[in-house]
Amino acid sequence: MVKKILLLILFGIILVFALKLSLGNEEKICNGNYFLLELESSSGDFQLVNKSIQQGCAPDSKGDFEYSYDLVKNNVSVYSGNFGSGVLFVDNFEEQEMQGGAVAVDNQKIFLTIPYNSDADNIEISKQGEKIFEGKIYDSGSTSCKLK
Repeated sequence: MVKKILLLILFGIILVFALKLSLGNEEKICNGNYFLLELESSSGDFQLVNKSIQQGCAPDSKGDFEYSYDLVKNNVSVYSGNFGSGVLFVDNFEEQEMQGGAVAVDNQKIFLTIPYNSDADNIEISKQGEKIFEGKIYDSGSTSCKLK
């Protein structure tokens, strides 16, 4: 009976440790805020239109996509991810049959969500390892004030 109780206690400790470890990993992914960047893309060139800090969690941006980004501080990446651009998937129902597929889009707005990182100064966007865009990120969410 004592062995059974000790095994149950040991199992409970292991379960609590595993749960705490998994929650710790989730906290690293989602710290409660994210950068929301509005970009305009024209034939592969990007322009940062708007940026803000939003409350919530950014989706995972790992995968095999066309573009990659890095949040950078002092020329060192503190976070990286990937995103796709330039392709729109459309469906059309004609003659009782589903048709459609990928359509290339030259000019578009892209809303990019990136986990918030207070260490980041800049965002860099690359395509096939070549940097094609760099912009300041540290002033996201800031507002100017009028001094008298």
